[in-house]
Amino acid sequence: MKKLLLIAMLFLIVSSGQAQLSFGVKGGINVSNVVGKDVEGYRSKLGIHLGGFGSLSLTPTLGVQAELLYSSQGAKWDDDDEKTSLGYIQVPVLVRYNFAGGFYAEAGPQLGFLVKAKDDNEGDVYDIKEYLEKIDVAIALGAGYNLNSNLGVYARYTAGLTKFYDEEKNAVFQVGVAYRFGKL
Repeated sequence: MKKLLLIAMLFLIVSSGQAQLSFGVKGGINVSNVVGKDVEGYRSKLGIHLGGFGSLSLTPTLGVQAELLYSSQGAKWDDDDEKTSLGYIQVPVLVRYNFAGGFYAEAGPQLGFLVKAKDDNEGDVYDIKEYLEKIDVAIALGAGYNLNSNLGVYARYTAGLTKFYDEEKNAVFQVGVAYRFGKL
């Protein structure tokens, strides 16, 4: 019943002419780390994120954005020559609120699928994917600014809710650029 009601509400919004659908690409820099209870010895590591998004504007101020991204994450250890590199396919679904002047805030859940996991210990590289959880659940909170109708910049913090190993959780700060192709 709840699904039927949700579908009916979305249909009414879309058919009312208020909703606008758009697509685009985005990418940028990650600053990631490993956090958790009694987790010590990790330091931030740089990475990238790239992918695409679909955005549904429900009203002039409220919308929903779903994304499909590749994100390189992980952390350095105490020594700069040692690091853990993780790669995820991430699917955030964010509620977005647009303020006057091109600014916006966004928040929502994110599901990540582990596709790569390596430990590099002074040049000796080991595949550790089999020892880690394959799904990462997180919450994302961000803000951005639309420079014009196509180009925007953003910053986002993603906090892991699930442990990918023992007590370790992902923590990622992202900054990037988004390009919107237009509205359908």
